Amino acid sequence: MHLVSCGGWSSDAYWAARVCRELTRAGHEATLVCRRGTEERVMSRAREEGVQRIETLSLRSGLRPAADVRDVKAVRAWLSGADVVHVHRGKEHWLAAIANRVARTRRPLVRTRHIVQPIRPHVLNRWLYSEATDLVVTVSEAIRRQCIAAGLLPHDRVVALPGGADGERFRPGQDGADLRRELGLPVGLSPVELPIVGLLSGFRVMKGHAVVVEAARRLAASGRTFHLLFVGSGPFEAAIRESIARAGLGAGTALRFTILPGAVRTLDESTSP
Repeated sequence: MHLVSCGGWSSDAYWAARVCRELTRAGHEATLVCRRGTEERVMSRAREEGVQRIETLSLRSGLRPAADVRDVKAVRAWLSGADVVHVHRGKEHWLAAIANRVARTRRPLVRTRHIVQPIRPHVLNRWLYSEATDLVVTVSEAIRRQCIAAGLLPHDRVVALPGGADGERFRPGQDGADLRRELGLPVGLSPVELPIVGLLSGFRVMKGHAVVVEAARRLAASGRTFHLLFVGSGPFEAAIRESIARAGLGAGTALRFTILPGAVRTLDESTSP
């Protein structure tokens, strides 16, 4: 049973949905528990990814005593039919931990941490991670090191499971001509003559766009010719555009730069940037 409280189709919702799909393909029964009211933004997308069993809870942000108590009771009732409970954000982590604590039969509790944000080692988190959680999975080695540095659980209970390319969608053998035409780039130039350097990510501070912009500035200053492509959306888009302008990149410069809105456009599977 996977619990995910995302209000939209974020990377953690995608991760949970794909894991549920692959568990089902491997012969297991996997249930994805989503936030109520996210039928269009999350649940329909999860079904498109192949999730067959979906339940809902309130999973409202912050402390919501009445709704939280109802959610804890529902999770406790579901525990008898689950072998493992897997959570992805803080809200469902606490709800599942409490439900597990008051249940007649305790189930292994796994937490996946998707973000680069240190865990505060206060007394409540010490109980949550040290006593209530059996395993922490991280999506990168950097997040794993953060979890270990917090000192809340031993090394052997923190495992990094980095994301990978979907072999059914990723086709690196394509020449990318359609994408080059869409970006207004010369189709006749080879990837060696004019490479496209792409970053597909939400525009959030922890994603490292500022590092990429600075790297692009240095490469452009050294005389390298390339096209930098960001695909995504998010609250830091305006700040990223400002950093591009400050670095002397983009319009009116030797370096071509494009931002595509990932929220409304998906790169065609037949092209490979």
